[in-house]
Amino acid sequence: MKTLIIALLFATAFSETLYGQKYKPIIEPFPAMVKADPRLILKTGYLVVPENRNKPGGRKVKIPFLFVRKPDQNPRTNISLYTTGGPGYSTTLNIDSISYNSGFLAFGGFIAFDQRGTKRAKPCLDCIGVASAIKRSYREGKD
Repeated sequence: MKTLIIALLFATAFSETLYGQKYKPIIEPFPAMVKADPRLILKTGYLVVPENRNKPGGRKVKIPFLFVRKPDQNPRTNISLYTTGGPGYSTTLNIDSISYNSGFLAFGGFIAFDQRGTKRAKPCLDCIGVASAIKRSYREGKD
């Protein structure tokens, strides 16, 4: 029994260093990302993390987010995460303002979080020529 307990303690200590995060995420402010009712508590910014988790000293990516809640809502409970799917689609770019009675706040605070490489993310991985190619295909009647 004593050997089993020692083995479990060793495994727990070893697994934490093996699977634990080897970097500290940074929050960088991004003021005026959205307009919000002044009565709301709004935090906007970038989550700055390594591009490759196995190389924490390498290049960084910045992922935009916003966190909003009413003053009487608990900042740690009943928080909804709102993000959109699909490659290249930005969540935060489509939210330009938040009112005090917004449906997003019906059950508590909410976080809107973008994907890597989308419109406000850095680096943005948009293909600049795609939009003009689509417009040209409509004008010329092409698929």
